[in-house]
Parts: sequence; C-alpha cells; structure tokens
Amino acid sequence: MRSTCGNTLTESEIALIESQFSSDLTAQSVEAAAAAAAVKRSAIPVVWHVIYSSKTVAGGYISNSAVKKSISALNAHYKGSGFGFKLKQIKRKKNTNWFKKMKGQPSDSYMVAMKNALHTGGANTLNVYTVDFVDNMLGWGTYPWAYKSYPKQDGVVIQYNTYPGGSLKNYNQGKILTHEVGHWIRINC
Repeated sequence: MRSTCGNTLTESEIALIESQFSSDLTAQSVEAAAAAAAVKRSAIPVVWHVIYSSKTVAGGYISNSAVKKSISALNAHYKGSGFGFKLKQIKRKKNTNWFKKMKGQPSDSYMVAMKNALHTGGANTLNVYTVDFVDNMLGWGTYPWAYKSYPKQDGVVIQYNTYPGGSLKNYNQGKILTHEVGHWIRINC
C-alpha cells in the first residue's frame, strides 16, 4: 500500500511557521502586499527531470505529453489561487540507482546526489523529479525556508507514474504533484 507524503515537521520548523504566520498576519505594508501579488500572478517556471532506468514507461521514461498533462493538471488545481506554472524544460537522465533505489527522505543519499547533479535555476524555478520510490512513498516537496541552507535540494520529487492517466491506480490524476508543490509554495505545511 502506498503512503502519501514524506514531509514531516520538527518542533523548531513548526515554531518557525507559526512565527512567520503571525508576522504575515500583522504585516500591513501595501508595498509588500503588491509585491507578493505580482509574484503570485506570474507563471512559475518548471524544469522537469525525468529519471529513468530504461526507455520504457515501466522504466520511468514518461513522455513529453505526460509531463505536459501534469503541468495542465497543476494549473487546473491551482486555478484561482494566483499561482500558475509554465513548463520551461524537460530533462532526461538515465540512472537506475536514482530511479529504483530512492527513499522518500530528504537525507537519502540518492536524492541528495540526484538533486546536486541536476538542480536547475534559482529559488523561483520549480524543479520536479520523477522516480520509482523504493519505500512506497508518493512524493516529497521541500519547504521554501530550506532554500537558503540547501539551494540544490530545492524542488519536488514524485512517484513517476502518478501523472494524469499514469499506471498507478487511484493516484493517477496529477494530485500528488499538486500536493507536493503546495509544500514548495508554502500552502500546505
């Protein structure tokens, strides 16, 4: 049986979120609100990393069409939120270890190596990686505050066959990506 999300919070992260939330509620700066609204209205560039072990769907080699369907679903799920996403690039990397042996944990050596090697862009670019988690995890998304300390680890990793129409029954509507991106943009902490 699959679990859903690998994200957990420590007591210090919870305190940081609560402090930031309180600060956000009391901030009355018109300039800050206008700047935040401008960022929300702009499309977030997405670099999609297809990690695969063989050039088959079962080996993780998902099509450009599957990636584009995922971006369309992501935009549909965030419709009205002010967030939008635009596919900037699809990259493909054959690496059986990264594809088949990764655990849904940020300290996993395969995840760290993969992201260090492939991460593209800065804090405003969403990096999405597709793998076949060994521990039945469905996804993992970093939180925005982690970027300063670990910029190359930024992004979202999802089970490769959870795209709309993918082969993982009950999880093939693109909602795993939507959920993990929620961590990345700080909607669901």
